[in-house]
Amino acid sequence: MAGIIGIVSLKGELLFKEEKMLNRMLDILKTNKKQIYELYRDLYVFCATVLPLSSSEPDHLIINEELEIVLALEGYIFIPKEMKNELNTIYSTLNKNNDYEYIPYLYKKYGNKILEIINGSYNLFLYDKKSGKCLLANDRFGFYPLYYYYNNKYLIFSSKIEGILSSGYMSKIEFDNVTIAEHLFFGYPITDNTYIKDVFTLPNATLLEIEYGKMKQSKYWQIGNDYNTSHLSKNQSFEAINFALDNAIKKYSSLSNKIAFSITGGWDTRVVLSYLMPDYRDQLYCYSFGSLDSLDIIVPQLITKAENLQYTPYILDNQYLERNFLTEAKNTIELSSGTRNYKRTHYLYTIKNLAIHSKYLLSGIFGDEVLKYGRPKGGTVINENAIAMITSNFSSELVGQNYANSPIFEIPVFSNLQCLKDFKYRIDRVKCLFEDYDQLQDKYLAFRFEINLRKYFGNEASSYNDYFLCLSPFIDYEFIKTWLTTIYAGNLFPFKKPSLKTKQLSIELYTKLVMNNYPSLSVYPSTRGFSIADYLSLKGKLKIFYLKYIKKSKYSVDAFFTRDTDSIFYNNLLKNIPSEIKYINNIPKESYFSSDILSLTYWINTIKERYL
Repeated sequence: MAGIIGIVSLKGELLFKEEKMLNRMLDILKTNKKQIYELYRDLYVFCATVLPLSSSEPDHLIINEELEIVLALEGYIFIPKEMKNELNTIYSTLNKNNDYEYIPYLYKKYGNKILEIINGSYNLFLYDKKSGKCLLANDRFGFYPLYYYYNNKYLIFSSKIEGILSSGYMSKIEFDNVTIAEHLFFGYPITDNTYIKDVFTLPNATLLEIEYGKMKQSKYWQIGNDYNTSHLSKNQSFEAINFALDNAIKKYSSLSNKIAFSITGGWDTRVVLSYLMPDYRDQLYCYSFGSLDSLDIIVPQLITKAENLQYTPYILDNQYLERNFLTEAKNTIELSSGTRNYKRTHYLYTIKNLAIHSKYLLSGIFGDEVLKYGRPKGGTVINENAIAMITSNFSSELVGQNYANSPIFEIPVFSNLQCLKDFKYRIDRVKCLFEDYDQLQDKYLAFRFEINLRKYFGNEASSYNDYFLCLSPFIDYEFIKTWLTTIYAGNLFPFKKPSLKTKQLSIELYTKLVMNNYPSLSVYPSTRGFSIADYLSLKGKLKIFYLKYIKKSKYSVDAFFTRDTDSIFYNNLLKNIPSEIKYINNIPKESYFSSDILSLTYWINTIKERYL
């Protein structure tokens, strides 16, 4: 459970009496005793960082004696080169070995405006010892979840819910059934409530200031700040995206001389790989996972062999199920604070094996969301209920009706009138977040970047940050800022049926990006049955049209065709669950949320056993 953790006294209550509690919180954040950790504490503030197992040096806790500033950081931050040069000139004593050493100086010069200068995916805590002021903040997209709880004496924050629960500072621990209902209905909680009452997640682009015992919360950015209705032409859009992707990928590649790279049979990682070839070839440790005969194994093997790339396939077979699945299923659920279900187990299993090679994972996550053009379709990342909510302009009445007509409402604990009332109230709160956007497609864009990105992909990345940090050029702020000026953002996913011409825009963009950077990658097949190069010939275009729109060929998303994980998980982990939390007894047959509720049932029981 790598990340950050801390306590701030709000009313001058001393922390020195709480040694055991502080140590317990720190221990909870460590998955392995070998993990590097750093901590700072005085009479009123405690903060600590726990680094991924792949990290060899402590570098995420900065104690600047000169400025009397303490900084605790989770994730990674990029500081503009011109800013570092400026500070090097001003401060002759500046330590240049660690980029994060610059942050206290940036804070001294720019104050809270520092959040508009730095980029990356991070949570940070800054303590100004001179003034006693504390800041708790995250990046623009709030990629890594940060949980917090406060009462009249203390503010407690942690990268994992259990860091707060283990503190002993909560007078009462209660489960929040409305948040669980949100998760089951939308695939994840869309509000910043959590499964535990009074514990919240910090909204994206949020600054929480603590001064003189008072807390002030503000939002320093929203995607509408960088969005406009005037967009580049088609050719200009391509040039802008190509340039911004190149910069983002080079920036990430500079972080380490060895980077794990997720290569699949899809097009998003193919685009990223085209920028890495050939200059960064030797830095890459490529991998993929799936059943032995799946295209997510066959296609990467074909590419990496032909291009002479280091590659390891991780085969998900019955041996994996028998030896590893149950242990890693529990870890997946617990390390994600209950947000990920056991269907994601193979991600963690694979990643644990990769951590010995690199402290960073480079992938193409969120590529679909920025490169593809067309009407949104419900799926795993954003489901039909979420799309229907946006289509209704966040009408709590219509969403509440859909909820009441869903299989979730057949489960007694989620079907009482108070639960329905609270559920609808939360939809009204979400609606308020997007009132500044006039068009539905703009509301959709804002929802994807400010809620869906962190609630789905961010929780995923957080579940394996004990092993390494996840990088994707498609969530790089500088890239997104450029992308927002292009036609691909200007009419993103209109809520009407798109024409064949608009559908082809995505294929054309993928093709041009790969052909411009490393053309040989275009000839390899994908999991969809056609290659990028097929777009370049009439015969190939007819093939694509046939496969996508006539045959509508199916392919495996998880490439995992072994024994039934549902029965394995249930029979081994849930058969002894106390009856009072067995939501599973009431699950309608073949419900789309069955794996989520099975996993949440396991997590709730685990929390009850540990803390109640």
